[in-house]
Amino acid sequence: MSVQQRARTLPKRVLQSIRRLALWAPEQTVLIAVSGGLDSTALLHLLHELQPAHKGVLEVATVDHGLREESEAECAAVQQMSAELGLHCHVIKLGLAHGPNLGLRAREARRAALIALGHARIATGHHQDDQAETVLQHLLRGAGMVGLSGMRPLADPFCRPLLAEPRAVLAAWAQERGLSWVEDPSNAASQRGEIRRLMPQLDALHGGAVATLARSARLLAHEDALLSGLADSAWSAVVRGAGLDRSALSDQHPA
Repeated sequence: MSVQQRARTLPKRVLQSIRRLALWAPEQTVLIAVSGGLDSTALLHLLHELQPAHKGVLEVATVDHGLREESEAECAAVQQMSAELGLHCHVIKLGLAHGPNLGLRAREARRAALIALGHARIATGHHQDDQAETVLQHLLRGAGMVGLSGMRPLADPFCRPLLAEPRAVLAAWAQERGLSWVEDPSNAASQRGEIRRLMPQLDALHGGAVATLARSARLLAHEDALLSGLADSAWSAVVRGAGLDRSALSDQHPA
């Protein structure tokens, strides 16, 4: 199936994902985190279009980290776009300072500010390409199964309705509808940006590398859930008061 064909059926698949993965229930409040980039802009319009079917109560949030001159105008553009769709938009101003660990500090501050708004779910525009990049980034850090399982569709209160969709499909869908978006230039200078530039080379070595990496993440997530359940079941056999029975513990599978 071509990118254009997949783009035409994108809304149907997103709705199926919301329902199959129980990302939210009807009448729950859903805060859509929108930066103004392609991914979150597509997410905003998709969830608004599908609202009569998924029945979430939608609001929007956009974050001005205070690190670029353009960010204030970008937030204003998100406000305008939200108003045109009849949705309330929260503008969060963080006022971060440049310095060490800026990416991590920005992420943690953004997450905390979004959670503080008190919505049942926070929907983000992460997609299949983001998932593949996350797996590679965690692999370079020497992560185990949990890290290599990547992002989950639902990690309360955050949910990712587009996680199974390639970025190219989102772009085709947005272009077909005449949507406009902005690109954050700071993304290209980050480690994620460097990994993103490597993806075409990986795809040349093994066709469909992005989808394959995302599939590996899904499989590892299932296996992690299974091992967690087995560990919980084994706990009663090895725990002794405030300690562990070494003999019983040695009888367990090394995993």
